[in-house]
Amino acid sequence: MAGKRIMVFTIPNDGHLNILKRMIRAYRAEHTFRLVLVDRQTTAPDLGDLAGLTDTLDGSRHFLNTPASDVLHRVRELLDESLAVTRDFGPDLVVHDFCALEGHFAARLAGVPYWTSVPGLIGPMTDRRYLTECLSSDTNRAALDTLRQRYGLTVRPDEIELVSNSLHIPAETNLLWSYPAVPPADFRRHRRPAHYRFAGYLADGHRRPDRPTGRPLVYLSFGTEVMDNLWHTDPTTRDGVRRCVAGLAARWTRDIDVVFVTRGRTVLPAYPANWAVHDRVDQQRILSRADVFVTHGGSNSFHEALLARVPVVVVPFFGDQPLVARRAAELGIGIALDGGATVERGAAARFLHPDLARRIAAAVDRIRADGTYRRNLENLCTPVTPALAGLDRLPSTRPVPVAAPTAAPDPVAAGPGGTR
Repeated sequence: MAGKRIMVFTIPNDGHLNILKRMIRAYRAEHTFRLVLVDRQTTAPDLGDLAGLTDTLDGSRHFLNTPASDVLHRVRELLDESLAVTRDFGPDLVVHDFCALEGHFAARLAGVPYWTSVPGLIGPMTDRRYLTECLSSDTNRAALDTLRQRYGLTVRPDEIELVSNSLHIPAETNLLWSYPAVPPADFRRHRRPAHYRFAGYLADGHRRPDRPTGRPLVYLSFGTEVMDNLWHTDPTTRDGVRRCVAGLAARWTRDIDVVFVTRGRTVLPAYPANWAVHDRVDQQRILSRADVFVTHGGSNSFHEALLARVPVVVVPFFGDQPLVARRAAELGIGIALDGGATVERGAAARFLHPDLARRIAAAVDRIRADGTYRRNLENLCTPVTPALAGLDRLPSTRPVPVAAPTAAPDPVAAGPGGTR
């Protein structure tokens, strides 16, 4: 099969970007890639060896962690730039993260086949109220009108779904970075018919030693979204994390070693001697020797623990994290400490109560004392289909591009200025 030109759109957040970076590295000997970043987060992404083939859209500087209630407004503002880089690269295929809908619309305008990347754990479409609220926002409604009037792009409300707390428009092929046994069996419920490919999780590969050595190791990480984005914007979450970690530091002073990742934040002024505190770590390397992983339940972290066969204590905040917590408990590979977290980001801090540290410590003790959790991980079946299988069956002639009307551009709708 001749190599293809593949354009990849994503937001810069680690949970979305990292799996696509691994996909590019896994396939770049066979195909030519271009990576496009839309939106912005508080910390610049680590692109490493992919920096030279990455475009960050200039208009992204006006946006910051855009919520679902404003994401179509962002698409409208970045679509001309997205279409320009797409036409300049001339891809055979566009793969876009489900949160980077610019890729969906640019591919349609350019007449290029497109697939969707879904790194979040997917469940049935049950939160119709939240979806309706997002689609009914003034900025999203104005953006849909502009997409129709200026570009000839129509999107019916019933074509838009949710994954986690973000809008999702299913493509002909949707890449799920997971395994068939991991999402709920009914994840297609209330969703439109679409092809979902279980592509597994692309790991960097740190082999777990056959026999653990040394003292038990507990790995503690609340993830990028909490320790970076929410840390800066939500004082309640920041105070709750500090209170929780202080409680754990008072309990975990001996018998175990602790690795804690802070993302460079000053959580506590000092830690016990058995704590190794780092700004960042090679998470897969740490998991290769960890006994228990205390995690926020981000899908990337969850799947890395699954591959390393490390039981989890899940403390979910928002998005797909409550679903991850439930599935960890249902699969018997971890303990869920779900205190009412929902998909909505505003609910993140509700469960950070004074008793959380005690509950985490008790859950860790329970997992350490019960080998069932690790045995269930060892027995979990993980078949996959290669992510880019079927590229030889892409249309030899491209779909007809959407013909954009010649109407004058609409004025930018009055709104909050795009910055979030």
